[in-house]
Amino acid sequence: MKYIDLHCDTLTELKEGETLVRNHKNVDLKSLKKGGCVIQCASIFIPTGTYTGVDRKEAIQTEYDRVVSVYKRELNANPKELYRVLTRRDIPDIRQNDKMQDLGTGILLTIEDGGVMGGEMQKLYRAYEDGVRLVTLTWNHENEIGYPNSTDRDIMQKGLKPFGFEVLEEMNRLGMVIDVSHLSDGGFLNVAEFAKKTGMPFVASHSNARAITAHPRNLPDMYIRKLSEAGGVMGLNFASHFLSDTQPPDGESRICDMVTHILHIRKIAGSEVLAIGSDFDGVESRMEIDSPAKMVMLYETLHQTGLSEDELEKIFYKNAQRVLTAVLR
Repeated sequence: MKYIDLHCDTLTELKEGETLVRNHKNVDLKSLKKGGCVIQCASIFIPTGTYTGVDRKEAIQTEYDRVVSVYKRELNANPKELYRVLTRRDIPDIRQNDKMQDLGTGILLTIEDGGVMGGEMQKLYRAYEDGVRLVTLTWNHENEIGYPNSTDRDIMQKGLKPFGFEVLEEMNRLGMVIDVSHLSDGGFLNVAEFAKKTGMPFVASHSNARAITAHPRNLPDMYIRKLSEAGGVMGLNFASHFLSDTQPPDGESRICDMVTHILHIRKIAGSEVLAIGSDFDGVESRMEIDSPAKMVMLYETLHQTGLSEDELEKIFYKNAQRVLTAVLR
């Protein structure tokens, strides 16, 4: 079994003395290899709305630089196990298993919370030069791009700001994946219209179905269909409170709930819109699947539920592979 994971926070969460070889996180090199991870999208997670004070921008930049240095350090220290995913040529032909073993796992660097740019387009260009190829436009706070998912209906209906539309244009020009996880419903619709105009797919890297779990971080059925129509994908998030209405943030992340979301999304928009977005090392839950090495448990459960091997390959890697190949230059 092979898979692509559209979101984890491991690089950000590595503390001093920890590496991808040895840590107490969900993700390490051994588990990535054992689980068959072909590409791991790894975020620079900076919740910019929590930064305050006169030195706010400097503090955000310092944290950004720290995580980029971790990314470069791990790649340089593990050249046989890891490689950079920067262009579509870096996306392997997953059918060629022997060559994949030689390549190791591709790391695609992402930004979670486009507020890192601080409204300065030059910082998007800098991120691109640093290797970032996917940007989650917002996190849980308003930023210069737009507004977040919210229980406040007025906030939820707000769309992108002028700088947000500029960011879409530049990301499209550069070949960067636009990610709407955490974005307001109004912002999602703006991105969907942009995708319709440009013909370029977008993603919800780590979001589930709101019809199953009524959390604003999840997508309504109509939005899932719009994502599918744009050729995009949504990565299944393993966090308990996005999987079940009865589970708190520190509750149990269960495979049975994952299957319920997948079957619902498949029913309303087809299997082509489904992908994996585990949110490893960003999840507070107790987890049945707490490591890439255990990803096969979800695969086998879905197979037992009746999904064909062709559909499973789409969900676990083909759909994400298609989007990355379409967007990256």
